[in-house]
Amino acid sequence: MQVNLRQLKTDLAQLLSQLAVPTEISEQALIHQLQQSPYQSLPQLDLQQSLELFQCHFILYHLLYQLRLDWLKQEKAIINIGLAKVGLVRYQTGQRDSIAAQDPLAAYYLNFDNFNQTAEKDVDLLLDNFFKQLKRPVNVSERQYIAAVKVLGSRPGQSLAEHKKAYLKSALKHHPDRKGETKEHQNITQAWQVIQDYLKT
Repeated sequence: MQVNLRQLKTDLAQLLSQLAVPTEISEQALIHQLQQSPYQSLPQLDLQQSLELFQCHFILYHLLYQLRLDWLKQEKAIINIGLAKVGLVRYQTGQRDSIAAQDPLAAYYLNFDNFNQTAEKDVDLLLDNFFKQLKRPVNVSERQYIAAVKVLGSRPGQSLAEHKKAYLKSALKHHPDRKGETKEHQNITQAWQVIQDYLKT
């Protein structure tokens, strides 16, 4: 992804400076505004390309963390950086050190080596881990269960252990490290999760 970081940081600072304080804005809204006139400092994204989406996210958060440090030094405002959202609040005396200490992700996003060293397979793994941490669906329909069974190549009515054998065999066969397709491997993992949820309810 080709981006002029200096210009993007300037545009981002200008955009944030125009917001009323306190406020909150989504990451998606920031990206959209930075893609539009008068800024146009971020390119349009291919939503099917996970690496491109990650790179855009990383660059935006890298610059947000830089701006947060800059604005704390200037006592201008506090940028609260959260999951897919950014908040602005007024600076209050003495907050400088406590803000930086509260955010363990700051070091990750401020280190641009993390951008350079992240490949598409790493992004897919990060996404898989993220979705695993989300609450699993409680109600899985019979239709979803049957579709998942087809993906694994097992049969409806088999035990969880039998489905697990089919899952392990299929996951191993289609694993990206064995020249399998990442998308297919993700579908297999998702199907296994659906079967587990269905049989455990």
